[in-house]
Amino acid sequence: AMITLPLRAAGKAFGVLAIYSDQAGSFESSEVELLAEIADNLAYGITAIHAQAESKRATAALQEAEAKYRQLVEMVPAISYVAEAGAVGPFLYLSPQAKTILGYDPADCLEDPRFWWDHLNPEDFPIAMLENTWEEGRPFQVEYRMRRQDGSEVWLRDEAVIVRDPVTGKRLTRGLMIDITEQKKSDEALRESEE
Repeated sequence: AMITLPLRAAGKAFGVLAIYSDQAGSFESSEVELLAEIADNLAYGITAIHAQAESKRATAALQEAEAKYRQLVEMVPAISYVAEAGAVGPFLYLSPQAKTILGYDPADCLEDPRFWWDHLNPEDFPIAMLENTWEEGRPFQVEYRMRRQDGSEVWLRDEAVIVRDPVTGKRLTRGLMIDITEQKKSDEALRESEE
């Protein structure tokens, strides 16, 4: 005698539990009910193991993608950032290039809610105030000067977009600050040579 019981997940069979006996009529109805329950439990266990393995694969894939993204962001020769929108909005994220370009540790910049504004050249305040008028979703680009930790000045081209955080509803600025100091020096030298 043989009994075969389907292994089901979400109403669909994915396997069979087969039990053999060398005696005919050896499976009574109470045994069949018990074996059916065992088959259901087995199917549940197999499904749980598959779900756990899939979850581990998905977590590993997410961690790998996150590491690649972080590596990309942190290797670009510009400061990538997220800040609350507005001229005096504090930084929420600042890439490690802040150390290379500005001389400041990103953590120090994040601790000071007025870091950007307080390190901006005062002559560039009017340009900075324009951020309060930028539309959501529309890329913008501005150039301004910031004071480095060593006291020198660096020219930055800020390319960003205003977005709305889906969780908090706050307006955020996401962008890149690119060091254009050498370009500005070259432009100035060219102007002086033409005069």
